[in-house]
Amino acid sequence: MITYPYENLFKEDSIDKQLHIVGESINLGNVDIYQEAFELEENLNGDSERDIQYGDCVSHILRFTTTYLEEMKGKDITVSVDLDNHTEAPFTFGTFTIYEDKLTADRTKKEVVAYDALYKINNADVIEWYNEVFPDLETTITVKDFRDSFFEQFGVTQETITLDNDDVELKKTVNAQELSGALILRSICAMNGCFGKINRQGNFEYFYVHQTSNPLYPALTLYPSEDLFPAFDGDYDATEVGERGTYIRCEYENFDVMPIDKLIIRDEEGEVGVSYGDGTNAYIMQNNILLFGMSTAELTEIAEKVYNRIAGAYYRPCEIECKGNPCLEVGDGIYVKPTNGRRFVTIISKRIYKGIQAQRDTFTTEGTQYRDQEVNSYDSQIYALRGKSNKLTRDLEHTISELADFEQNVETEFEQTASDISAKVSKTDHNAQNTFGWTLDTTGFDVKANSVSVFKVNSTGAEVQGKITATSGYIGTSSQGFVIDSDDIHNGMTSLNDTSHDGVYIGTDGLACGKSKFKVDNSGNVKATSGNIGAWNFDSQGLKYSHSQGASAQILPTQSGSLGGIEITSQEIDIKASRNIEISGENSIWIESLEDIYFLHGTSGGTFMFGIGDGNSHCYGSFRIDSTCYASNYQTTSDRRLKEDIKELNSEKSKKLIMALKPCEFTYKTNGEKHHGFIAQEVEELIDDDWGIVSEYEDEEESFKSISYTDIIADLVATVQNQQKQIDELKSIINKREGDLK
Repeated sequence: MITYPYENLFKEDSIDKQLHIVGESINLGNVDIYQEAFELEENLNGDSERDIQYGDCVSHILRFTTTYLEEMKGKDITVSVDLDNHTEAPFTFGTFTIYEDKLTADRTKKEVVAYDALYKINNADVIEWYNEVFPDLETTITVKDFRDSFFEQFGVTQETITLDNDDVELKKTVNAQELSGALILRSICAMNGCFGKINRQGNFEYFYVHQTSNPLYPALTLYPSEDLFPAFDGDYDATEVGERGTYIRCEYENFDVMPIDKLIIRDEEGEVGVSYGDGTNAYIMQNNILLFGMSTAELTEIAEKVYNRIAGAYYRPCEIECKGNPCLEVGDGIYVKPTNGRRFVTIISKRIYKGIQAQRDTFTTEGTQYRDQEVNSYDSQIYALRGKSNKLTRDLEHTISELADFEQNVETEFEQTASDISAKVSKTDHNAQNTFGWTLDTTGFDVKANSVSVFKVNSTGAEVQGKITATSGYIGTSSQGFVIDSDDIHNGMTSLNDTSHDGVYIGTDGLACGKSKFKVDNSGNVKATSGNIGAWNFDSQGLKYSHSQGASAQILPTQSGSLGGIEITSQEIDIKASRNIEISGENSIWIESLEDIYFLHGTSGGTFMFGIGDGNSHCYGSFRIDSTCYASNYQTTSDRRLKEDIKELNSEKSKKLIMALKPCEFTYKTNGEKHHGFIAQEVEELIDDDWGIVSEYEDEEESFKSISYTDIIADLVATVQNQQKQIDELKSIINKREGDLK
């Protein structure tokens, strides 16, 4: 409860009360508030809670309707009231931030909703701060330093207090994408058995619920002496409201909420956790992220301190409407004497304060006579990094025992039903889960890895999926099956090179069978002394092929002096390759044939390109020689039957070409030989496109130009003939003139 020197004036309707709402470019008073529409709501817990839940920190809500129509959203305001002109000591309701600023339907007023600083803190994502405080799993910090650091980031001052568990060392316990400020505050306050709020001065204040109790009060039908009637007003450790029946309305239950006589701290529902106290009306503290992974001894010490703060208090569920007194706060103990009943004590868990001049308070407290043991955990998306859990679930259908070590990411589960028994072990690393378990029922035994069956036993036998490791034993019987040794299995043969026994040997050094007639060593080398590959038969002499219709072929080793080789014999040899065939030798390569040798281009028979037969060579297409070509005779085909479009050369054009040619001397880069001739590019500039004297050929990825020197002979002949004709004509002229002179 707030101490204020003029508190009693709030109970007087005739006393002048002046409201002040002040902020940046905002200065509102009574005249600016429409029909005293001013309301302050305070809550101990969220709206969804029925019984009091320790640790909640709920923002105060301010609502008012004003005729002031300027923009106010996002601005901070301070709210106070002066009583009976005592301007030297105004009562301060607090500092708030306006989040809603809406015009009414008639657009003559604004409905304003504002929250204190706790609203921003509760809704903030503080995961980045949390990871900075705990950069790794080994960093520790006390609760005191932890809460100081938390409020420092928001620039909010804490009221000085030493909490019961301030010296407890904390470690990183969660790995989450988001972490709300509300969860951090709730966890701090819950482990200290208190609540938190922003007080009237704008500071964060930790507070404890008032410990109320009902004094002894005899039944109305009894008439003991006065010394046996101990319940006087001064005996109530609480503040009276609605004095002497002056309350406006009072509705209440016919039972008191029984005091807490036991505390259980656990990570989740069904877990064993730790407990303190021997009663049956237990308060359950569940899913507190700051307590994950603590030992039983640590949790028990914390539980004792929390228990001493929350145990023993009675309160009556009720709703009381009376004259407003803002000095009262949620968590305060109050008592009231209804006109038709006895006094009772309760705790303010929710209050709505309304009005300015004729202010009213509505106090609400909810609860059940005995606490519900089914607790709904909050923030189920939090992933625990630390902690151990031991959870046992029993019902008519099954019994489940679960043990988990969150720090090691390991969990075991054993389940028993009327029809089967199963067990599994799981390990998770945030990204993937590995599980191994088994199920036993009337059909058999099934072992699974990651939900896939790897070993089954039923009435028909056993089935194994995956690897089998054995260092000794038998596959089959000892006399007829395989013998298993540490590095091999064998039947008959005892080693890779055993030539005395038939059988099979499979070992780390290779495999062999039939007295080592066939074996493969551990380097992949294959050795076989005889056998068949399809229609081919091989032995020490070589590889032979025979067909039922008489066809045969063989590949045999040869020896000529110190030189070894192979001999391939067949009626026909066909060598095909999808790319290239290369034949090379350091000395000579011989290709012999009794008849012709043909070279074709293309597939499926191909196009004839070059052939040798009967002492003659035939070439179709271009034939390239990169060095000197020697021949006793060289001829170019010139049969009229091989030609068409035959025309006589234009001697003038031929003369022009011959006279323009530039004979030169040059050296070939390929062989370094000197030659006389022409440059193809220069000749190409002198001729028509269709003359065919200059052409191109491809050499790997480049193209080069070539000259048909034999074609130039025709132009030389045409030029010489033309010159000879001119010479003969000149001779005739000269002879005639000589005759005339004679």
